[in-house]
Amino acid sequence: MADLGSIFKAYDVRGVIPDTFDADVARAIGTAFARVVGGSAVVVAHDMRPSSPELATAFADGVTSQGLDVVFAGLGSTDLLYYGSGHLDLPGAMFTASHNPAEYNGIKMCRAGAAPISGETGLDEIRRLAEESMTGPKASVEGGSPSRRGAPSTGDGGRRVGREHDGPAGTVTERELLPGYAAYLRDLVDLSGIRPLRVAVDAGNGMGGYTVPAVLEQGLPLEIIPLYFELDGTFPNHPANPLDEANLVDLRAKVREVGADIGLAFDGDADRCFVVDERGEPVPPSAITALVAAQELAREPGATIIHNLITSNAVPEIVRERGASPSAPGSVTPSSRPPWPRPARSSAGSTPPTTTSGTSGGPTRVCSRRCTSCGSWARTTVRSPGSPRSTRATRRPGRSTPRWPTHPPRWHGSARPSPAGTASPSTNSTA
Repeated sequence: MADLGSIFKAYDVRGVIPDTFDADVARAIGTAFARVVGGSAVVVAHDMRPSSPELATAFADGVTSQGLDVVFAGLGSTDLLYYGSGHLDLPGAMFTASHNPAEYNGIKMCRAGAAPISGETGLDEIRRLAEESMTGPKASVEGGSPSRRGAPSTGDGGRRVGREHDGPAGTVTERELLPGYAAYLRDLVDLSGIRPLRVAVDAGNGMGGYTVPAVLEQGLPLEIIPLYFELDGTFPNHPANPLDEANLVDLRAKVREVGADIGLAFDGDADRCFVVDERGEPVPPSAITALVAAQELAREPGATIIHNLITSNAVPEIVRERGASPSAPGSVTPSSRPPWPRPARSSAGSTPPTTTSGTSGGPTRVCSRRCTSCGSWARTTVRSPGSPRSTRATRRPGRSTPRWPTHPPRWHGSARPSPAGTASPSTNSTA
């Protein structure tokens, strides 16, 4: 049996194919997921990795074995899966390993309405039940006697956990979510005044090659210059990890070559985007966060802006200057993400807090920040726990030479991030 303790992280599942993660494990997790979330159906999608269709199908088998139906969305990005979970008001599972190497795969799971699942809110129970499913003991509920599927257990903190289903199996229905997802994204902003733009996009052979044409090429005055749009989970050109600036080299060169107005780089499951300006220079994620925050506050004055802990101090300053409240959770994880709007809210004026983010997840994070003691700007790399801190000063306006902070080394712009927020492929990542 695979060591499920090695593949269950704080917020998702991730392992090496087939050493620690295969179809049998996926089927057991599907069975456990259905027992934990209950309800009538689950929506499932997968990325372009060679192992993803088999794993997603096995997971769906496990779900239907518990009497729940499956809405099978097929190919999609992680955000498309979250859209499906919110739009259909169903729990969901996305098969992807995000920006991790080709030999990895994993599952990102959520409850109905795209509400996140962590170890404390169901993931640990899913692991326990999956292990039981693979070893074959009688189904049970921790701390209490077996109960019918969906009935509250007495020892699981009020979560709904049931025993193995012994009735009819559920059914699998295929459903195309991409058109609705694309329309939803375009409806988030006012596109009536958009000017013609030349946009270079590096999909890194990931799911951006599937979603970008549907979102950006339908009725918009945008000329898309595609790089590596072919879906290929072996990543033949470069890793689909824009966190590493080495993977931005081709995009930066293409922006300069064609005179693009902007460049966009997506990670493997297309839930994270990095921006390159018209000169081919990377734009700090904090700058993007501030720009998005300012735009959203112009549309919804007084809204709460949830931002990443490691963004520049300029982000909360800009939010406060506009009379709104910034909010930086201890770390930006799925547990701090507001649930996707449910269908009943989509036509109303009330919306959840506006969420923006700078760089998040991954073994190394880079952003620009201003030191709260001396006011100097520094480019700071936040590495995995135990690795050395690295701070590089940059020039301040009016100075001919860089100014290093005169105080002892410290984390610039914020407290040291939680170790749970940084990870290697074998540990937790929110990406």
